[in-house]
Amino acid sequence: MACCIGSSRSKVDDSDKSETMAQSKAKLHYFDIPGRGEFIRLLYAVGKKPFEDHRIKFEDWPNQKQNYPLRQLPVLEVNSKLLPQTTAIGRYVARETGLLAKDSFLQAVGDAVVETVKDAFDGFVPIVFVLKDAEKEAAAKKFCEETLPQLNQDVGKLLELSGSKDSGHVCGKDLTWADVYVYFVVCRFAGVEPEVDTKYPYLGRIKKQVAALPAIVEYNKPK
Repeated sequence: MACCIGSSRSKVDDSDKSETMAQSKAKLHYFDIPGRGEFIRLLYAVGKKPFEDHRIKFEDWPNQKQNYPLRQLPVLEVNSKLLPQTTAIGRYVARETGLLAKDSFLQAVGDAVVETVKDAFDGFVPIVFVLKDAEKEAAAKKFCEETLPQLNQDVGKLLELSGSKDSGHVCGKDLTWADVYVYFVVCRFAGVEPEVDTKYPYLGRIKKQVAALPAIVEYNKPK
């Protein structure tokens, strides 16, 4: 009888584990474009963790908007809970995939680099998607002549804190989510400054290191 109970319990435990594993697969909600959600896709690719890539059509968005916490995307669904905000999602995925720095201080430096690059990216997005004609041209010129040189300098100062000015990484010698974020954003900056890699070495070195990762090479292959 004891044998039967033990066998039954084992089956229940196995069932619980299977259910937990099934629930742990996250679902990314974003549009069928690169955009901000592409950063999360890249993190999952580098972290080699499966996820469900749910792509929403623009024409369906008005009817679905109210279903999301902040009425914006990307959102990561984890065990039926909806997590908004790109960088919050990024940190979560980094924890889940082992892409956080080794210690708390290096993690904080990584956060500082991400926030600094994000500030520049937030100013860049309207140049691409909002402004038109002469206004767009003037804003792009100012971004290339003022914002990018300052950003490269600021990132260099932050890399001094982690001892990684020449490593091609943000947090010491290890690959982290902050490297992937810099890569994601600097690839977008190349749309207005094709020589961003060579003109801005701190940004360029990080971008090149991530671009050479086998997971990124595979991800960027034509589909």
